[in-house]
Amino acid sequence: MRYYRRVAPSIWFVAACALGLTFAGVARAAPNPAAVACQQRGGENRSPYCRFDQASIGAWTLERHESDPKSVSQAVAAYLKVERKSAPGTSAAAYCVSAGGKAVPQGSGSDCQFPDGSEVDAQTLLAGPDAPGNAVLTRILKDPTAKPSVRFGSVKSATGKIDKGALAGELDARLRGGFQACYQAALAGDSQLAGEVVVQFTLDAKRHVSKVEVEAPGPPELQRCLAASFQTTLFERSASGNATVTLELSTR
Repeated sequence: MRYYRRVAPSIWFVAACALGLTFAGVARAAPNPAAVACQQRGGENRSPYCRFDQASIGAWTLERHESDPKSVSQAVAAYLKVERKSAPGTSAAAYCVSAGGKAVPQGSGSDCQFPDGSEVDAQTLLAGPDAPGNAVLTRILKDPTAKPSVRFGSVKSATGKIDKGALAGELDARLRGGFQACYQAALAGDSQLAGEVVVQFTLDAKRHVSKVEVEAPGPPELQRCLAASFQTTLFERSASGNATVTLELSTR
């Protein structure tokens, strides 16, 4: 009996650790709402920010703005402020403080943190909503209900060993990545850009895209960006062959 009394605490300790690790693993696997919101908008997660072109805003600040657009955070209000007063040569950190925030060193720049918990990159704040590199972020913050997206249209043709059903499923699952970022960037120059995209591509024996041609509305940069996204995509369930598919660009 004494043997079991002595060992039992160790068994409980090991079991507790195992359960703790299990629950920790589940917690780590849970999706981050802020990261999801960032990706759905075509942004790039760069903790603690969501980055659009040259503009960076706190990922949680963006998620909060999208969840409750009527409750404008201090960081968003300071960024969208039309009348800006700053002397020539004012640093981003100094402007942050003048706008009511606290400049906290972040990498090579500063994070501008406000009393309500919202945050924005200090350089993004200083540049303001009219800066060319901030156009995508400005449009998103001004109209958070509009969610431009790239949607899968159809598989118009498929030859070789390509299965239309498998191809459609893979494209639909991958559209929120590079394709979405390409569209967001193009919208900075034309906020009403929408329409059909036709993509012709060839898959080699290793399921890589070896050739791609894109017909899309808007600037040539959009076509090049979409083509590059296809070329870096590995299709796991679609074998070699040629295919023509359509995508839909929608501002709503």
